[in-house]
Amino acid sequence: MAPLSFERVEGRTAASRLWNELIQRYHYLGYTPMSGAQLRYFVRGNDGRELALLGFGAAAWRLAERDRFIGWDTSQREARLCHVVNNSRFLILPWVRSPNRYGSSDSGLAFGAGKKGGWGHGVRMIVSVPWGEAAYDVHVGGGLLDRVGELAAGVVKVGRCALISDSRVAELHGDRLERGLVAAGFAMTRLVVPHGERSKSLEVAGGLCEGMIEAGLDRSSCVFALGGGVVGDLAGFVAAIYYRGIPFVQVPTTIVAQVDSSVGGKTGVNAVGGKNLIGAFHQPKLVVADTDSLATLPDRERNQGYAEVIKHAAIRDFAMLDEMEDLPALMARNVAIKAAIVAEDVFETKGLRALLNFGHTIGHGIENAAGYGRFLHGEAISLGIVAATRLSVKKAGLDPAVQDRIFSALAKYALPMVLPEEVGTADIMTALRTDKKFASGAIRFVLLRAAGEAFVSGEVSEADILGAIEGLRNPVDCA
Repeated sequence: MAPLSFERVEGRTAASRLWNELIQRYHYLGYTPMSGAQLRYFVRGNDGRELALLGFGAAAWRLAERDRFIGWDTSQREARLCHVVNNSRFLILPWVRSPNRYGSSDSGLAFGAGKKGGWGHGVRMIVSVPWGEAAYDVHVGGGLLDRVGELAAGVVKVGRCALISDSRVAELHGDRLERGLVAAGFAMTRLVVPHGERSKSLEVAGGLCEGMIEAGLDRSSCVFALGGGVVGDLAGFVAAIYYRGIPFVQVPTTIVAQVDSSVGGKTGVNAVGGKNLIGAFHQPKLVVADTDSLATLPDRERNQGYAEVIKHAAIRDFAMLDEMEDLPALMARNVAIKAAIVAEDVFETKGLRALLNFGHTIGHGIENAAGYGRFLHGEAISLGIVAATRLSVKKAGLDPAVQDRIFSALAKYALPMVLPEEVGTADIMTALRTDKKFASGAIRFVLLRAAGEAFVSGEVSEADILGAIEGLRNPVDCA
């Protein structure tokens, strides 16, 4: 096959032409994230070679000016072709890999061949979350529950450990995970909490610590968190405070947990006065997201997870709203977004990580005021996204067409967009005033300037928020 030889192209139209030519010449296999939360797209040539196309926006792949060249450079260890599209640098590398086999490069990538348009069972994608010496990988794909022990053995000490799960998830996946952990040499103590948000409390966390003490776990032990966001937050918090901090591994089994809460190191429990007010930053050593586990979710639980996906699209990658069918690829794409933001603002001190709170200020207030359990987390966030998007139109000049697209996406997954009358506005405002997103009494509210472009505003008043909450009582037109 003749090598590609593109000239430098600018703008969306030219970039689309380039991509169309690529997919006409190659079979698209899907993508896998690489070190630094960058994405590697795979195509296979007619000569059987697999080519990796790197790039995820201008910030993801930075090449020096001297590296902007066109054509094959056979003097390199691997021949390569570089081209520039709309200020994003892309690099095409030839690779030879057997189909449906794991492979890895020096940078810690894992990749494999799949059928055109998606990834098959047994192919994993890895996103690396850079955090200095504490950097860790997020493995995404089908069939990974059986490999958690094997993967964990490379990053934590094999020995005594606690498997923390909830009553529902433990019944579905606990035995399978435990078999793999025991086979890898871990000595298991299984601790199960009741399913639901009420387990995310200091009382339950204390009980788990007592159970670990009774089982003889010490500072050389580790914790495995198997479940959704509640279990991940709770187990991570227990790991953060037990012996002043022991390692833990996240094994998320819900969409919310896989795309959001398992990445970034936020752990904690709820207080009477608000959600997640008691907690610690404690990064996991490893995250293993088996996308096959999502098939066991009830429809309501599954749908609520898409609120976090829609949030990521709104603040960083709006095109994703039209590309949500390939579930493993979608999970990895969202992890890459979260990882890139977290890496730049680990402790939420620079304002960048606050962008992930789009829809969460009012959403958490609704969740608290309604009573934990009345709304699932993603359902409350859906209402918060509606309010924040409307405020973005009013306060930041967001194009109403962008608002309509966001609302249509929420409606597609049957997420609530109208606030029931029984949830009082005064109660929501009381909860908001104790929220972490109020800095020294000032309101920090995340708005959208445009599709995929969020910012933290100090111009949103309590009166604006009151109006937005009351606006949630009115039906939404998704036409």
